[in-house]
Amino acid sequence: MAGSTVRDHDWFVYSAAFFLSDRVLVVECRRTGDRGYVRDPSPSEWKRAFHGPIKPYPWPDGGRVTIYAGTASPFDERIKGGA
Repeated sequence: MAGSTVRDHDWFVYSAAFFLSDRVLVVECRRTGDRGYVRDPSPSEWKRAFHGPIKPYPWPDGGRVTIYAGTASPFDERIKGGA
């Protein structure tokens, strides 16, 4: 949702992903439908996220979420040779 704030979101972890050397938690907002990811999860956050596909759970720290638009990969900038 363009222009949304942290307060507008109700994030739930629904998966974990591993891309090259980065681990991320994959999150979705139940209120807006926005998708995002959390970089550099702790070992316990990473382990818990593997249960996300069968039992999504709330993610309390919206400040750590990076929102991405549409169906784009959170790593598109690397695929295109960026960051």
